[in-house]
Amino acid sequence: MFQKVCPKSKPFTAMRKLRNFVVVVFILCISGCSSNNWSRYWPYSNINPSKVQKQLPNNYEECLNYLDIILKDESKTYFKNQDSTIAVIEICEQIGGFFVTNWYLNYFNNTNSDNNLNALMALPSHAPGVARAFTKAGIGDPEAMIRVVFRCYFKKLNSIEYSWEEEINKMKIDWPYQKDPKLAYQIRKIALEKEWALKNKFFFNRLNKNDSLISFFNNRPRIFDKNPNEFFLVGVVNFKQPETESVNIRLTKVLSNTGTKEMPFADRILQAGDTLSGNVVDWHKKNVKYFNYSENTFYPDKIPLRNPN
Repeated sequence: MFQKVCPKSKPFTAMRKLRNFVVVVFILCISGCSSNNWSRYWPYSNINPSKVQKQLPNNYEECLNYLDIILKDESKTYFKNQDSTIAVIEICEQIGGFFVTNWYLNYFNNTNSDNNLNALMALPSHAPGVARAFTKAGIGDPEAMIRVVFRCYFKKLNSIEYSWEEEINKMKIDWPYQKDPKLAYQIRKIALEKEWALKNKFFFNRLNKNDSLISFFNNRPRIFDKNPNEFFLVGVVNFKQPETESVNIRLTKVLSNTGTKEMPFADRILQAGDTLSGNVVDWHKKNVKYFNYSENTFYPDKIPLRNPN
């Protein structure tokens, strides 16, 4: 009797509905947090996201004017003074999604990774002017749009002449528009991989043998878990591997917020004295402060573990 009521296709439909329901609940939770203590989750913004959504930029230049209003001085100052090689990459990685979401740059987005979420979000009935302008200019991916915005903003902060047309044309070469969702997703993936490689190369070139490094692992957002497992690692560069732009590191310290002095890593358990090889994107020079846009602050001098032992 159950089979008659629920044909073979129905279980899959039910699963899709369940998945969509979970996403809706997640979005509602985010919305609830924003109305409660939004500055805890968006410390880099001067304005509640709900207000940002009511002041949408209608053209390219308005994006820069709104960035001046929305971003806190700490983030703007660091971004302005950051090395031009990675300035835009880092800020887009960490807080670019805030503007993609609240400026509805994903209005016309067709990358298959975001379609389900876009369908559930309350997009405005009319396309925001800047999203429409980018799309008409041949920039279809919101991740590409926000990068063009921050490229121009970086030049504006540094009193460098900039051209929207020039920046858009450059982006169209690296991030060409594709109507097909699967191809659009692949283009995004390739573009982000190129950014990652550029960032890794930048940090690799700044390292020397015997440099002391620090790293954080498994530091999940507090919104999902109030007491996540966090690990703080200290190591020394044994040698550099130019052919792969990676380094070999000897660990001198492994700490966690739970008191353990070892960390699960792939199929290993890392402890002080162990060595590992890999990229340098997740490592930073010890005693050199690095700015975290998501927290709107520099990495602290003390070990930033909650309840460390």
